[in-house]
Amino acid sequence: MKRLFWGLIFLSSLGFFVYLGSQYVFRTRASGLNLALKLKLQGNYRNDTKIQFRIDLYSESLKIATFNGAQLSYSENKVFEGIVMLNQELDLSKPYAIFIKPEKYLGQLFCSPTEVGESCTTGKFNFISGLNSLDISNQMFYAGDLAPQDGKVDSADISKILAKIGKTDAITDINQDGIVNSIDYTLTQRTLSLNKADDEITLVSPTILPSPTSAPKVTTLPSPTSAPTATTAPQSVRGRCEGIITGEVRVKYLGITECRVVEEEDYRCVNSASECTKAACIRYTKAEIEETLARCDHGLASFDEANSPLNCEVKFVPEANCTDPVQDTSCDDTSEKCN
Repeated sequence: MKRLFWGLIFLSSLGFFVYLGSQYVFRTRASGLNLALKLKLQGNYRNDTKIQFRIDLYSESLKIATFNGAQLSYSENKVFEGIVMLNQELDLSKPYAIFIKPEKYLGQLFCSPTEVGESCTTGKFNFISGLNSLDISNQMFYAGDLAPQDGKVDSADISKILAKIGKTDAITDINQDGIVNSIDYTLTQRTLSLNKADDEITLVSPTILPSPTSAPKVTTLPSPTSAPTATTAPQSVRGRCEGIITGEVRVKYLGITECRVVEEEDYRCVNSASECTKAACIRYTKAEIEETLARCDHGLASFDEANSPLNCEVKFVPEANCTDPVQDTSCDDTSEKCN
């Protein structure tokens, strides 16, 4: 399949890869109740760098447990991963939502690996006794909420970094490279420009309807004609959502705007034709641009979404054994510049 690379300095190919499932049940591998977690933070780190974070568990709209001081390590896979001990008794018959708040970063609410933030209204994580696995590295956590964390990134956080530029300071050294510098400032400024904040808790409790009263018995009269056979509703069919992505991508870097032409064919696996839409294609493409900028440019470049017209032509192809394509993580740029 033809691929066209785009970007500024170190940008990789556009694409949209997401797995949409209807159930998220963790696999058991050991006794006890622990969580093998993988997540991605904005910026690049040295291997074995450790980050602390907090986990809140929600059952319906109620917070039922908080785990402070959990720790993950940066791996060669460019993600933070490790095992978190959930040392509180949980009702394993209930589904949960998870709020994750890393140190120096904004927090995100997850109902499933793909239902995040505003789309998260009902928890779908089901724990079972043993080692539970959760990979949410397809979502980006944004930097800049410095201690004391207040759930937003603002001028106060920027001022803390500027006051420590060129110095060693654990609070404002976001990527933990030993010095507070322009990288820490740019990561925070990037989050501020996107107007990011902690996800709001939008969980709702299910409405329990009263049991209906018993209807009086009615004598059924014979039908004069046979009733037509009801048509069975079509079932969801898994398949490939093939897309042709065209348009322009503008990226701002140190005050300079660079424009690249986008012309790419790609696909992702979906659970039904209803998930294969132009809007979904554009949404996942933009998310991939954001992720690529954070990975390849250390957060120094920003995506000018408002001035980057994109178009997706999509086609659904049934394929029961569809598998997502392997993502190209190259940061090379061979795309054409806009006229």
